[in-house]
Amino acid sequence: MSEMDEIVRIVRNVLFALALASILTFADDYYSNPVVDLKYSTADVCVWENAGTYYLFHTTYFNRLHILESSNLVEWSDTGIDLFDKETVEIMRDYLKKSGVTNCFSKVDCWAFWAPNVVKIKNKWNIYFSLANKGGILVLQSDSPTGPFRFVGKPKALVDHKMMGWSYDAIDPFVTEENGKVWLFFGSAFGIYRHQLTEDGLDLFPGGTFTLVVGPTDPKQLVNGEKHGGYEGVYLYRCNGFWYCIVSKRQDYSLYVGRSKSITGEFVDAEGKRLIEGYGTRMNFPTEKYPGPGHNGEIIKDSTGHYYIFYHAWIKDKNGHYHMRKTMLSELVWEHGFPHILDYKLKERNNRFPILR
Repeated sequence: MSEMDEIVRIVRNVLFALALASILTFADDYYSNPVVDLKYSTADVCVWENAGTYYLFHTTYFNRLHILESSNLVEWSDTGIDLFDKETVEIMRDYLKKSGVTNCFSKVDCWAFWAPNVVKIKNKWNIYFSLANKGGILVLQSDSPTGPFRFVGKPKALVDHKMMGWSYDAIDPFVTEENGKVWLFFGSAFGIYRHQLTEDGLDLFPGGTFTLVVGPTDPKQLVNGEKHGGYEGVYLYRCNGFWYCIVSKRQDYSLYVGRSKSITGEFVDAEGKRLIEGYGTRMNFPTEKYPGPGHNGEIIKDSTGHYYIFYHAWIKDKNGHYHMRKTMLSELVWEHGFPHILDYKLKERNNRFPILR
């Protein structure tokens, strides 16, 4: 081989390596949905972070309590870590029985843990969730972000449907802090309500009241149209001097949003209409393949200033029936002070990879 041939070979190999690196870099820059695609449903997800590691939990069964983890928000693996130890699980089973909930014991795959919300309060990690439909909203605590979470004191519900005078649906808790005060948001068909919690987040604040935040409050108002439809899956996010209240409309289970200058203020949509009257600015639309794209989890801003939002969507079986819910991650964009999912719909492929540094 001549010297010129050797030079040509080297140049060709270098160009091939550069091209391959470019292809791999391009592939790494994009991801596909669902980002959590297991053999079972992963709905109503909660994502929390500690020391650069992200954890994910979701509405699940007694026999599927494992936490998922990720370093990049896209690739999730099972840690093998259970949120609750066996003693705590047995306490919750007994609590359900005393609450009159027995269907979770007749079959393995009963959704027992609904809509978890993990929050760090005063160097402790609290998990809030609905125990089935009528078990109420419970709170457990841990010294670690991965548990095990246990009851503090005697097991009791922070709030349940009987306390509210409802026939069901004291569900979907979300807890956050502002100026040293801890707030619980929750609810569904009968409206979304707010109540202050104690500083440790383990009990209702004495003398506090339940305040309606998002309507309607009457199931008879669950009719077609943009105004009404019933809301659930409440999530609060602070950005640019506003608190944003995001909920899922039960009619098509898409996301709607309103905002307020204060967490205790009145939330209005982009047209100034009140969420308490059943209004809200739409953030996304269902698709034929993925209906019900709602009940969002965390909003996370990456190091390049792009926003991402977790939520779930239904998938259909081969007969076109709703089958299970999968975890999605979509880019969130802001227009005129309000957020919506990029292009208003779920993208299966070519989603820009979040950059976390």
